[in-house]
Amino acid sequence: DIRPVRICRHAWIGNGCHILKGVTIGEGAVIGANSVVISNIPPYCLALGNPAEVLIQNYGRPKVPVTPI
Repeated sequence: DIRPVRICRHAWIGNGCHILKGVTIGEGAVIGANSVVISNIPPYCLALGNPAEVLIQNYGRPKVPVTPI
């Protein structure tokens, strides 16, 4: 089986992580060290563990600039 791994922009992958075939790491997501990622991780989430689980959503999401009136 050949399935691509997709790592989107600004994602951080910790040291010693294992990412299985066909997994997508969302934009800005953070994967903790020594985690095993077996399923897709949504954008801007903090995930860690074996298997990796999403602990915090909207982690590091940029704020929308406020336009002055």
